[in-house]
Amino acid sequence: MLKKVIKIYDDIELYAISIGLVTIVGVLFIQVVARFVFNEGLTWSEELARVLFIWVSWLGISLGQKKGEHIKVTMIVDRFTGKSQRNLLILTDLLTLTILVFFIYQGFWVSYQIYSAGVNTSALGLPRWIIYFAMPFSCTMMGLRIIHELTCRIMSKEVCAQ
Repeated sequence: MLKKVIKIYDDIELYAISIGLVTIVGVLFIQVVARFVFNEGLTWSEELARVLFIWVSWLGISLGQKKGEHIKVTMIVDRFTGKSQRNLLILTDLLTLTILVFFIYQGFWVSYQIYSAGVNTSALGLPRWIIYFAMPFSCTMMGLRIIHELTCRIMSKEVCAQ
């Protein structure tokens, strides 16, 4: 059941990032054509592209964790083998989770403050908290992925199924 939920989220995340990137390119292309051909730009295109870029970037953090593509300094970890290396990886996962908890807390706090203020974007009229909510949402999803990896490491499995 959990694997099915993870698979569904993985698919949604990948499609959201793909649709976001295609939409950014399409909207900015239309903006350039409108500006140069018709001498009239779209008032909302840059704001939409900015909002989508923020969400795509933050969702990409979670996707990068899933695929193991975050930049890592492995100089120290590579010097250890076996149980020592596993313990060091568990420690780095715990440190990463600690940082993510801070980001999640602060992100929710900032999102709530903006939600309470009722601030909207100027061109689209979107509630601005939606933009700021990308950070705590994506950090939560990345944290869940790290917890999954951490559980696999603690249970001493050779390969943690992603």
